[in-house]
Amino acid sequence: MMGMLFFASLLSWGPQEGWPDSLHVNALPHLNVRHAASGQIAFQLPDGTAIASHRLAHTARFDTIKGLSGEWLTLDDTLAVFDAYLWVADPPRVEELESEYGLYTELEGMQAYGARVVDGLHVPRFYTLYEDYGGPSGEAFGLEAYCTPGQALQCFRRILRAQFMHEGRLEQQPEVAAHLESLLTDPWDGEEPLVFSWGGEGGGFSWVLKLVDADRGVYGIEFSMGSC
Repeated sequence: MMGMLFFASLLSWGPQEGWPDSLHVNALPHLNVRHAASGQIAFQLPDGTAIASHRLAHTARFDTIKGLSGEWLTLDDTLAVFDAYLWVADPPRVEELESEYGLYTELEGMQAYGARVVDGLHVPRFYTLYEDYGGPSGEAFGLEAYCTPGQALQCFRRILRAQFMHEGRLEQQPEVAAHLESLLTDPWDGEEPLVFSWGGEGGGFSWVLKLVDADRGVYGIEFSMGSC
């Protein structure tokens, strides 16, 4: 199954209107909420939980956690959350299912997700492209959003994990598997595109995370596939 997505930074990230009314937890299975003073875990919020933006405030305390760059935000004045684990819309749905062959993960389809979250403001655009050269053909789907580089990378990782965690399709491709592991752990400069590609019968597939507009703080995630 395919999903999709996409995504500025520092204290003024996002459009001039500021944060959306709510930011959503983008952390499977949950996000740790910490005491602002001690850093100790106070409780956990399940993935997808909406947090009203008026409850959040900037601290100008920046950090990198598990390769994700971001800022600590106060929540209700006395608590703290790391903003790389928040998303400007409800994140793409991921469901773990079980079949006769074992566990597998189903990721919300790209078209369905775009139709659900594009608002023209914080998630301004979803697009599809199709090319046919009378033999070889290509198709791409992408979504763009205002957010931080850390938030963009976390969404990108969410998709990759959902697609490859249980499928075992990379067992015979150790180099591709090693590249996937680096994308799931290494930091990102927020500028150079990140590309994850793999081959299949009759063609190839890619997920790309890229900076779309540095001045406006727009990041995008695109899925493409092409036939030979």
